Amino acid sequence: MHIKNRTLIITRLLVLFAILLIKTASAQSPCKSFKNGWPSTKKAFEIVSILVDACDGSNEGQNEMVRLITGPNPISISNFSVPTYITGRVNWNSTSNPWRGLTNWTTTTNAKISYLNKSIKNAGNCGLLIPLNSADKVPANAQLLIITSESWNELAQSFDGLNDTLYVAVQKSGNTAGHFANFGAAATRTFILRNGTASDTVIYHIDSLRKQNGTLGAEDGATVNFTFNGIATYTNYGCKIPVDPSSIDAGTVPVSGCATTSVQLNGKVINYPCFKWVAANPNAGKFSDTLSATPKFYPSTSGKITLYLKGYKACGGVAIDSVSFTIGSSTKANFDVDSSQAPLFCFTDKSSNASQLRWSFNSKNNIKTGSPKSFGQDTIYPKGDVCKDYFTLGSRYVCLIATNQNDSKCNDTLCKPIVIDLDAGTAKNKICAPDTFALKGKIQGITGYYWSVSDPMRGKINRIDTIKTFGQVFPNATSGRWVIYLIANSKHPLLRDSIVIDITAKAKAKFTVDSSAAPEFCFTNTSINAKKLKWSWYGKQGGFTNSDTTGDLQHFCKKYIGPGIDWACVIAETDLPKCNDTFCAKINHDFYIYLANVFTPGVQDGFNDEFRVPSAGLVNFELTIMNRWGELIFQTNTPNENWNGKVNNTGAECPAATYFYQLKYQFPAMPEKTVSGSIQLIR
Repeated sequence: MHIKNRTLIITRLLVLFAILLIKTASAQSPCKSFKNGWPSTKKAFEIVSILVDACDGSNEGQNEMVRLITGPNPISISNFSVPTYITGRVNWNSTSNPWRGLTNWTTTTNAKISYLNKSIKNAGNCGLLIPLNSADKVPANAQLLIITSESWNELAQSFDGLNDTLYVAVQKSGNTAGHFANFGAAATRTFILRNGTASDTVIYHIDSLRKQNGTLGAEDGATVNFTFNGIATYTNYGCKIPVDPSSIDAGTVPVSGCATTSVQLNGKVINYPCFKWVAANPNAGKFSDTLSATPKFYPSTSGKITLYLKGYKACGGVAIDSVSFTIGSSTKANFDVDSSQAPLFCFTDKSSNASQLRWSFNSKNNIKTGSPKSFGQDTIYPKGDVCKDYFTLGSRYVCLIATNQNDSKCNDTLCKPIVIDLDAGTAKNKICAPDTFALKGKIQGITGYYWSVSDPMRGKINRIDTIKTFGQVFPNATSGRWVIYLIANSKHPLLRDSIVIDITAKAKAKFTVDSSAAPEFCFTNTSINAKKLKWSWYGKQGGFTNSDTTGDLQHFCKKYIGPGIDWACVIAETDLPKCNDTFCAKINHDFYIYLANVFTPGVQDGFNDEFRVPSAGLVNFELTIMNRWGELIFQTNTPNENWNGKVNNTGAECPAATYFYQLKYQFPAMPEKTVSGSIQLIR
């Protein structure tokens, strides 16, 4: 068979074999999608790496390499080119290093590919190199490695770590000088690669190239990697191809955790398009994301837990690394509070998985948010009951740390509020004895209590076990200031609260009225518990007005002018308006006088038997009665004295006839009047 035809057949078989490997690996992959797979581009291609400083000594220029990723469509090998050199670009397509085009593979160069593929397999990896001739096309979404000369040394750079498929194209031999500038003074180099009308450009700094130890400097293996937007990163793989070596590292968990906590994993995956976390024991817990290199793991069991990070190679095969850690048994702090003897509180430990307890009885806040050093009073106690007597009012936390001696991170803290509070409440600041009022105290954290007062002579409150109405406690109605205490119990007499009540004796308004000198009336105060008086002379019936008032007088007289009926009132005032009292009395000072002209003393029927002059309010009165001859028959100065039809009311009966009267009278503050007239006496 012709050598050229045989070479072409071998090449085609290698391509077919690579495609089958890729399809097989993808079909066997447990990942539903390549979450961390190779990036894809919408451009025709992207330059992703340059081996700037190749190995093989003076033959470096024939061993430099460029790696790129193709876009969504295949591209032709024959269309690649490098534009004419100008200052600042890499030394390619210059006079010394012209662009010679990508050439076909020969028996010699194919033998190099075969050797390298065998070496990769012997190294335990599944990478594959597929040579492409100038008439071939690079498949879509593939990786292409361009070597700067078909005279390259297959032993200069190692391909053993390859775990992916690389299509390979070589430039026709003839260029011996280096194409890419090695480490030197600050300067940039621009590399432009074209494929027909498509192109990509990358720029790197020669003063940023790295040695294998990561420091700046010149050393074989210096490589520049590029993102799709052209950002350069600098590394040095040594004498290896410019492909990140595949590695998988499950990392370490420096500290153990508890079953109730999460464990942060720190895996690192390089050049595995698909990887996944699995647990040796599927019931050991859950991952936050099995397809992330650094997920959180939430343990559900204690003891030793082993996790595996598996990397699935695009070309087939699996790499595995593991990490193990120990999960301590979670401690759960818990305790019951017995307040039946409060303010003596007893605490019963109900914790689980605790090797030691630590109590605090006066923490001012919940120590779960701070350091245990913020405990108020700390003591180590064995499991069981712990009692604490509280001697002061207030709120605080009782806290318990349940300790796991194997792992302090498995400790747990629980705090519960303890409140010892007495509040005697509020009452009316001033009340009138013997009014009642209710005690409305509040008690928390105390089971026994009683009330007491400052002066038992004024109405002591007996010891009581519940809050009751405080009624009729001041039978003497004496005034003064009272202090009423709500006390925890006899064991803690200083645990108490108080209210202050000012007692005012209720006033009783009263006065007497002397009307013997009417229309002048005299008033004498007889009120009790009054600090001052307020009088009114013309009040309405049953009420008090401010008209014609008088100040704080105990006895005085008042003359009424003109006829009428009024009310005299007094307010007996105290320091507390509600303790005041009002009393009113009716004052009748009506003025009138009436004269009749007929009376019938002889009939003796009890009707109109005497001659009367009804009157009220007179200050002067004189009545004179005469017969027709001018003889005096009857005379009086008393308004209530009547003429009975006899001479001077004691002599002989006067005969029926006409008699004549003269009346003189006077009302207060008015002139005297005299009236005359006749009287008909009928028998």
